[in-house]
Amino acid sequence: MNHGNYARWLPVHLRNMRSLDQMVPHVALEFKKALFTVNKSLKRFSSIAIDQVHEQNNAMVKGEGGAVGLTENPNALHRWMLSGPEMARLVNEFEAGMVPDTGTKENFKHHEEHRTFQVTFFKDVKSLAAAVEDLGNPFLEETGDLFTLDTKVITEESAGNLRLPKKKSELTECLQVLTVPQSQMPRNLEMPRNLDVIIIDGVAVVNMIKPGTERTFSEYAADSFIPYIRAQLSHITRLDIVWDEYLKNSLKATTRGKRGIGVRQCVAADNKLPRNWQEFLRVDQNKQELFKYLAECVTSIDAEKQVISTHGKQVLSIMPISRDNIGRLVPCNHEEADTRMLLHAADAVQCGFTKILLRTVDTDVLILAIAFVEKLQEFQGNQTIELWESDKQ
Repeated sequence: MNHGNYARWLPVHLRNMRSLDQMVPHVALEFKKALFTVNKSLKRFSSIAIDQVHEQNNAMVKGEGGAVGLTENPNALHRWMLSGPEMARLVNEFEAGMVPDTGTKENFKHHEEHRTFQVTFFKDVKSLAAAVEDLGNPFLEETGDLFTLDTKVITEESAGNLRLPKKKSELTECLQVLTVPQSQMPRNLEMPRNLDVIIIDGVAVVNMIKPGTERTFSEYAADSFIPYIRAQLSHITRLDIVWDEYLKNSLKATTRGKRGIGVRQCVAADNKLPRNWQEFLRVDQNKQELFKYLAECVTSIDAEKQVISTHGKQVLSIMPISRDNIGRLVPCNHEEADTRMLLHAADAVQCGFTKILLRTVDTDVLILAIAFVEKLQEFQGNQTIELWESDKQ
């Protein structure tokens, strides 16, 4: 039950241990002498942690049956707390003194060094290996079903409510129970036609707008991508385009690697487009160069409205951004557009906009929007914030 608390306090503990030399030098010196364990015997490899010693001493103090019932009587509990440790010490010393001296030399070997233990351990390992070979390695199973290891019988989905969603999109089914369909909404709750800001998931747009008759990257930007952006600008004041970042040694790199490999191709205005668009997008460096190129193209168009596009950790824009406002957007170390879209939404709210649309196909953005909409409301005080999400590009 306390695993969550342990996990939360672990970084604090690590920080305290790293600063031990500055905070309490004398304790740090004792740690360097390896005086952070207790030896209850002279046998090798028998040191145990201090908290484990306390637990063992508590077990001796509690005695047979523990301290059941004492907590209901404060006076009895106080007497037991005072005399219990001393009684346990006396009993322990008496039992140790009653052991007869056989004259044999004491054995200081660790119990795992004896042949009997090692033979038993070897048999257990062989039995485990044989079971894995016979039943299959459970750690290699990729199914999301809950099943019995030996019979492979899948349990019912309702058993213990342990089944996790197989797809993130299944979370929307749970949310639909709590929402009202748009067709049944009151008139004043329908998505407004005149929005203030649209924040676009750029990766979703690139996957949607595949090259047609275009031959080069400049033609793709001019004939396909920029016309889509101009269409979005027709009924809003500001447009934000947010791109994913692809960091080295990222945990997401393993997931992306399972989607297959592609061919590395340099992205430049006059370079030819790849024949296989999806295969091209499987290479992180290809996407990184393409996204930066499109960001530069879209922020250089002739428009009277503000267009902001992420460009690595920085942002590009058609109109200048004040020093106070730019600090809310850069530098940004967010790897995925999911969270960075909410960062741009927060900036838009602080700039005075109240009707914002998040255009994406990612369920994560929907979940984050639901979680943070109240935080966004705090930026505007009494004025109502409308945060909409749409998967229609």
